[in-house]
Amino acid sequence: ARRGDPLAGHLAVDRFAAAGHSAGGFTTAGMFTSGHSPRLRAGIVIAGGGLAGSFAGPVAPLLFVHGGADPVVSESVGRAAYARSLGPAAFLSLPGQGHGEYLTPGRPGFAQVLAATTDFLRWTLYDDRRSRDRLPVDARLPGVTTLTTRAMPD
Repeated sequence: ARRGDPLAGHLAVDRFAAAGHSAGGFTTAGMFTSGHSPRLRAGIVIAGGGLAGSFAGPVAPLLFVHGGADPVVSESVGRAAYARSLGPAAFLSLPGQGHGEYLTPGRPGFAQVLAATTDFLRWTLYDDRRSRDRLPVDARLPGVTTLTTRAMPD
């Protein structure tokens, strides 16, 4: 930020995350190619999947969020991207849900998605290990969510 900019001192430009829903999720996955900046420390792909070349760059933690009955982008597309990604990753599934109703306050799974994404960002951007440890607990709501994780470092 430049001097006089109201955001000066409020943004950490040495590290950032990308997140997107649907086409934005594919775009987010596409940011993790071989040439991505090491400042791009994490990604959240919501109801999206990978693009050609995705996940070929420096390893960064990724969180995938997907409705199990998504009629727009099948959960299998998101799971395939999760399987192709390298390094630490988590896949939060909302069985029986569609393309994003879990992103609406008050809907089943909203509180868990909000808590899991917040935990994930606090862990990956601020090195908050307590948030990483809370993520599996905060994401869990029996009958509404399931969480799969891989290679979450100590």
